[in-house]
Amino acid sequence: MGSDHLPILVEWECGLSAVKVTSRGLQWRWGKADWRGYREEVDKKVEEVRGEVDAWSVSRSSSFLVDCMLSAANTFVGKAKSKSDGRSWMTSEVREAVKRRNSLRRTISANRVEWVEACREVQVLITSTREERWRSFLEDSVGGPNPNKMWDTVKKLSGSVGGASKNEILRHDGREFASPVAKADAFMRQYAAVSRLKLDRTERLRKKLVQRHLAADSVDPVSCQPFTLVELMTALGEMKEKAAAGPDEIPPRFLKELGPVASALLLVIFNRSWEDGFCPQSWRDAEIIPLLKKGKPASKPDSYRPVSLTSCVAKTMERMVASRMAFLAEREGWWCEDQAGFRKLRSCEDQVLRISHTISDGFQEKPSKRGVLVLLDYSKAYDTVWREELLLGMLRKGVPERMVRWCMGFLRNRQARVRLDGTKGHVWRMRQGLPQGAVMSPLLFLFYIDAVRDVVPKGVNVSMYADDLALYALHQDKVKAQAMVQAAVDAVDR
Repeated sequence: MGSDHLPILVEWECGLSAVKVTSRGLQWRWGKADWRGYREEVDKKVEEVRGEVDAWSVSRSSSFLVDCMLSAANTFVGKAKSKSDGRSWMTSEVREAVKRRNSLRRTISANRVEWVEACREVQVLITSTREERWRSFLEDSVGGPNPNKMWDTVKKLSGSVGGASKNEILRHDGREFASPVAKADAFMRQYAAVSRLKLDRTERLRKKLVQRHLAADSVDPVSCQPFTLVELMTALGEMKEKAAAGPDEIPPRFLKELGPVASALLLVIFNRSWEDGFCPQSWRDAEIIPLLKKGKPASKPDSYRPVSLTSCVAKTMERMVASRMAFLAEREGWWCEDQAGFRKLRSCEDQVLRISHTISDGFQEKPSKRGVLVLLDYSKAYDTVWREELLLGMLRKGVPERMVRWCMGFLRNRQARVRLDGTKGHVWRMRQGLPQGAVMSPLLFLFYIDAVRDVVPKGVNVSMYADDLALYALHQDKVKAQAMVQAAVDAVDR
């Protein structure tokens, strides 16, 4: 695999040392950023190695560009402690408008019309600035220096109080954990355990079958040609500027503000990854932030909702691959018509209307038919996806080998660590499953779950929205309708 790869760390005693975050409370100073200086600095550093970068690996090129962005950001954007007097909406523009309004108030008898207009202007500015700051608050909270900020605010808005105390003892598998590092590792142990599937020898041979199939020479179709600058700009345009950064500390804004030289290097990196079917380890790492669910005891790991943060550089590449994959899937009919999740021009409401309309039609028939409906939901659906079976299913449907090869490289050796109270735990390997928070995961899950339709007996209707499944049948005899649906449930269970 080469020296570019980080070692695989899977045991409790192993892994990288836990790291105490020292920059807690620091945030990028977006309002005072010199983006022109940032672009010129990154382009300058990339230009200096133009003759050398062609010989570098994907990992080294990606790491170099990330270092350039962080170095330039520290100089031209900078970080500062978040300070607030409770009036974050009081910007310089609002302050000047307030001064102008107050000055007109002194001569209101002679300038009443101007004063009324100034009052209206101040109110409009305050309202728009508050909305903008609220959106910025929501985008920055998860994954920022204090990710629990938004969660605490939501609980206060909903009327609930309290939450997880930093000194709360975490209990898991009969053991108690008190320190932030121990609690972070306890969370990670549970998450990693879910991704370990028990496979017999026959099932383990699927991995070799996938590798043998992808090792064969194949002619790549037009859909697998190198990505263009237009596709890169489109992918960047779909990302929120201040969305949470991943472990590499690169938010989308840093990528959006790249100059022409750095953007060209980024496109070269993506095309090399696409051609080789290889993703740098930094693209496959994640940080998980556990957020306490409302009304749940803070001492149990199951009471927390894990929020996974992954590299925004990798997400940009994912968006380009996902765009091509979704287009081909719809054109070639790779997904069954019963699936409405994560697809354009389809929604959950469509499935609800379809079910209610079918049942209503049954009542209107002569003689009328009774409907029996069963709703199924898969527990930890993403975390328990069998990757080898997923890749084989994609190959069977006709997904191009290059696309499947890149997906295999993207899923291989996924690693994660939990960040809790400013402390990062040890790194664990996620053996199976799809990465939470990844752009590709929803589309890949549709390929995996698509086979459910093939096992459902004829006469039973299926409606799917991602991992939510509805099985329903109509018959004049309710008992027979129940038997039909039960046979479908048994097939899905197997």
